[in-house]
Amino acid sequence: MKINPNLLKLAEQTYDPDLKETSILAQKVADPNISQEFSINNNPNFWAVTGVNYRDGIYHVDLQKELLDNGDSKTQDQWSEYSKTNEFKLGDFPLYHSLFQALYQNRDSSNKHLVEQAKQFIKEKMFKNWLMTLTRIKYMPSPNKDIVIHNYKMPDQYNVSDDFVGPDEWVKKLKEKNTFKALLGSDNLQEINNIYKWITEKDAHIWRVNSKLEKQKERVAGFVAFSGRALLSCAWDPRGSYSGLGVRIAKIKE
Repeated sequence: MKINPNLLKLAEQTYDPDLKETSILAQKVADPNISQEFSINNNPNFWAVTGVNYRDGIYHVDLQKELLDNGDSKTQDQWSEYSKTNEFKLGDFPLYHSLFQALYQNRDSSNKHLVEQAKQFIKEKMFKNWLMTLTRIKYMPSPNKDIVIHNYKMPDQYNVSDDFVGPDEWVKKLKEKNTFKALLGSDNLQEINNIYKWITEKDAHIWRVNSKLEKQKERVAGFVAFSGRALLSCAWDPRGSYSGLGVRIAKIKE
C-alpha cells in the first residue's frame, strides 16, 4: 500500500510536540453559533452590546437597565417626540428583535453571565409591562398592500409594504415568512420562536388584524409575555399609553 507523502507530512506536523500551537489538533475551532464581532459589557446604567445585525449594518446597542423615562407610559406619538430629543430612545421592532437575536446567538459566549443578566431584565419587563415599539402597521383596504412603518415619525422612518393581515397564531405554526420579514427584519420563523422562548420560556404568538378592512386602520406594535405565550402584538390602539425599553445605538460597520 502506498502512503500519500503529503498526508504523512501532515501527520508528522500534527503530532510534533514542538509545534503544538500550529498543529491542526491544537488549533481552536470557532463556534459557528457565536459571532466573532459580539461583545457585551456591564455599565452602571446599561449593558453595552456590540455586534447587533440591524437593518443595513452592524450596530453597537446600549440597553438601559430601567424602563425608558423612569417607566413612564406614553402614546406612540409621544414616544416619537421624546425619542427625538433624548439620548436613550424607544426603538422599532426590528431593533429590539435584532438585539434579542444577538443575545440569543451568543448565549454561550465567554460573557454569557452578562447575556443572562440582560435576558433576565428583558424577561422581567415583558411579564410586568406592555412594551411599545416605534413600529406601526397601517392596515389598508383591498386591493392595497398593508404598510409597516418603522421608526414612526422619526427622521429615519422607513416603510415596508406587504400583505400583513392574517390569523392570530403561534409563530412556529405559520409559514408566511414575509409577515415577519416586514415586522422584525427576519424570516427565520424557527429562530424567531426560539428567541422569545429563550427569553420568556413561552412560545411566540402573533396578534394582528385578521382580514382586509373596508377602511384604513392604524395599529401599534409591541411585545408582552403572559403565562401562556410571548405575544408579538400588531393590534394596539394608537391612543393607548405604554412603557418601553430604552436603547441607544451607533452604527459601527456596513
